[in-house]
Amino acid sequence: PDLSAWSTYEHGQSFVDAVLEGRIARAAWQIAPGEKWTDPVSALAAKVAASGGGVLIVVPDQRDVDACEAALREHDATLEATRREAQRAAQHRNAQRAEHERAAQRATDAEARLRSRQEELAETRDRLSRIDSDSTEADEPSSAERDRAQAALTEVTALELSLIKI
Repeated sequence: PDLSAWSTYEHGQSFVDAVLEGRIARAAWQIAPGEKWTDPVSALAAKVAASGGGVLIVVPDQRDVDACEAALREHDATLEATRREAQRAAQHRNAQRAEHERAAQRATDAEARLRSRQEELAETRDRLSRIDSDSTEADEPSSAERDRAQAALTEVTALELSLIKI
């Protein structure tokens, strides 16, 4: 709540400071002509209540009770809107944090798959290099083995590219 209206009065700010700090505060206050007394009083009361303090406002008649209640409801609505916005922001942060954790887990899983595929590829390359170095036809890989090796190489390359994007 905006407490600036109090600063227009002599010792108004020190009164507000004392109230907000929980010190004993006594004051006699004459509202300036043309101002609504309910605005500064309800703003201070709302500020104290929002910080967990208790508030008692004593007024002389029902008309003033109604005016004070209406002003306090305005502050309560503003406070509630602020609470809702803070709650939405917290939910958004939590959702972003959860998405970040899921993305990190996907990256970790992808790295593990990539390492596994790289090991398979290294084994396949090793087998193929032994076959190429051996001149006997009996050790020559079948077309199915060559296709599996090519598929493994393609998959490892795709995984490496996907990690770059993550």
